[in-house]
Amino acid sequence: MSGQPVEPSESSSVAAFRALFAQEVFGVGRLYTSGRLFSVNERLARMLGSPAEELVCLARADIVHPNDRVATRQSLASLLEQG
Repeated sequence: MSGQPVEPSESSSVAAFRALFAQEVFGVGRLYTSGRLFSVNERLARMLGSPAEELVCLARADIVHPNDRVATRQSLASLLEQG
């Protein structure tokens, strides 16, 4: 072994993401770059008190506390700039 870090394969990254999304420990939602939700896991749905099917048509601002909206919008913009 060379001691060099090994890049995970795309398939292992996808598998790791699917496992994280399927967990019941964390509430996870995925957004389009517009900020609209397109999928949420069951834990997030329970945390927000709505069925997942109702949440996927909402915008990020619809589920973020009003006091946190500016910071959340700035964080999302920063992530999008970084690519």
